[in-house]
Formats: sequence, structure tokens, C-alpha cells
Amino acid sequence: MQPLTNLESIRFFIPELVLIVFAVGAIILDLKIKSSEKEKVGYFALAGVVVTLIAVISLGSTERSLFLGMIRLDSFAVFFKVLILIATGATILFSIDSDELDHTSVRQCNICKNKTYNHVLRDGCFKK
Repeated sequence: MQPLTNLESIRFFIPELVLIVFAVGAIILDLKIKSSEKEKVGYFALAGVVVTLIAVISLGSTERSLFLGMIRLDSFAVFFKVLILIATGATILFSIDSDELDHTSVRQCNICKNKTYNHVLRDGCFKK
């Protein structure tokens, strides 16, 4: 099998380019939107993973040597790309509904011994 040149290899490298475009787009979107609409970034990133997954599957599993023999594209590579994209999509789905980094989440206050008090991250205690 003859290795493909750099320009011939780019069409088989499209899934990685799509993923890069969506990742940069998610960063820019995160900087531009309000904090109350941050879940849109997660959905945008999830859409990027789905589009990348479709692009990877559409390549097929024919063995090719890309970029003058520097990268090998075969069924083993496609399997791990699909596996990593599914794991990434699941992680994004789980993180969309998470309030772990949300500073308005209310937790039981350990400082105040009274059960009518709640502790809000960064704001101290307040009466319910």
C-alpha cells in the first residue's frame, strides 16, 4: 500500500478537523453567552461529538497510510475513535445537568448548627 501525500490525506483527517472546529467554537460560545445560558455550550459540544462520530463512521475501515506514512487509518483506529467519542458524549451529557460548579447550589450548613440555615457557596449563611 502506497502512503498518501499530505494533500491526499486531508480528506481522511476530516473528523479530527471537525472536532477541532467545534472545540474552538465551544470555547468562543462560552465566552460570548450569559452565565444563565451555559447549558447551550454543552449542547453545542455534544453536537460536535455527534457530527464527528458520523464523520468517523462514514470513513469506513479500509486500511490507509496517511501523511506519507506518519498515521495509520484502519479498523483498530476507527474502533478507538468511536469508543472515545462515545465516552466524550456521555461525559458531556452527564455534565450538562450537573450543578457541581454552580455557585447558587444550596447545601446543608455545617457552620451554623441550626437546621433552618443553609450554606451557599462563597456567600456564607443565610436564613431560609
